[in-house]
Amino acid sequence: MELSMSAIRAKTEAELQKLLAESQTELRSLRVKASAKDLKDVRSIRRYRQFVARLLSRLGEFKQKLVA
Repeated sequence: MELSMSAIRAKTEAELQKLLAESQTELRSLRVKASAKDLKDVRSIRRYRQFVARLLSRLGEFKQKLVA
């Protein structure tokens, strides 16, 4: 999944939580496929890892706004 940061910022916290759970599940399955040598596009792991990091960054921004 590829979304720009502006598209991620436009989503609500609930949508981001759901997207994060789906992305982490997909990342886990990609890692299993890679270990079994069934994965053709190994860079997809990197893309999903970066996407998860973007989602976590945005969710962190939500939490900072609640604290401040």
